[in-house]
Amino acid sequence: MVKTICALVFLSAIFAADVANGGEMQPGQPASIEFDAVRGSAVYTAEAKGYRVEATLTGRGSPEAMRFVTTLADGQRAVIAVPRAFGMAWTEVEFARAGDVVTITAPGDLQLQAFAN
Repeated sequence: MVKTICALVFLSAIFAADVANGGEMQPGQPASIEFDAVRGSAVYTAEAKGYRVEATLTGRGSPEAMRFVTTLADGQRAVIAVPRAFGMAWTEVEFARAGDVVTITAPGDLQLQAFAN
């Protein structure tokens, strides 16, 4: 079940900047997400209806992936929550938009990286 809930197709690219526990995302430039047994990436694009955020997550060693898609208007946020081992709190990744800026934040143990094209 965790394999289905958690997923992101890991993108291979050259690291441009480290946004370890969060930071500003750039349009069209993927950010990788990695924690526990889950890997993934997220990217956003500016569209007429708002900023479209797409995140894909996958369990390590699993071919099954899950895609999360949302469109953020100014002032909105979206959270992806991923289960951990029994008895542990869920891990969350938050995407927030303020004006023309989209940020990604996560708890201190979660690794986030921005990639160059």
